[in-house]
Amino acid sequence: MLTTSVLATALSRHRPKRLWGEARMARAAVAVIARDAPGGAGGVELLFIERVVRPGDPWSGNMAFPGGRAHAEDADIVATAVRETHEEVGFDLGVHGERVGRLSTVLAMTHSGRRPMAVHPVVFTARGGDALTPAPGEVAHALWIPLAALRGEGHRERHAHRVLGVPWRFPAWRWEGRTIWGLTHRMVSELLRVTARV
Repeated sequence: MLTTSVLATALSRHRPKRLWGEARMARAAVAVIARDAPGGAGGVELLFIERVVRPGDPWSGNMAFPGGRAHAEDADIVATAVRETHEEVGFDLGVHGERVGRLSTVLAMTHSGRRPMAVHPVVFTARGGDALTPAPGEVAHALWIPLAALRGEGHRERHAHRVLGVPWRFPAWRWEGRTIWGLTHRMVSELLRVTARV
């Protein structure tokens, strides 16, 4: 059975990919936070947030991991992930978490759509996380989802989305009425591959 300890070992052998030219891009980070399911249920859960619906926000209403753009005062991209997690859900990874690795950098666009942005997924294991406080105006909900549920076929679907006016159907998961797709889907898919043989 997958545990956070086993997940950490698998990530220690993983070699994430970087983007060509990412040093010249705007930077952001997300925290992929895993915990052992409470109550002896077994398995690993991941923390997701559902973003508030806001006009002009390209990620409005999306399921995502806590995160955001790097600030000048952040020591590094890990500090960005820790700060953003505390701001968005009130969870202090500096106290209750441990960084165990990272996933491949993914390409996004800034809100203006004019500049590429390198998004760095930093993986943490965590203790607790039952008392989350979503930031008003930013996060509608915060919830833990079993990673095993996303490994099978039962929650898979295709998500319809228009890109430059052209309709596309993207791979996605459906969980309790919410859709996980896009960049977050790519990150989870990589984590599933990393842990597939453990």
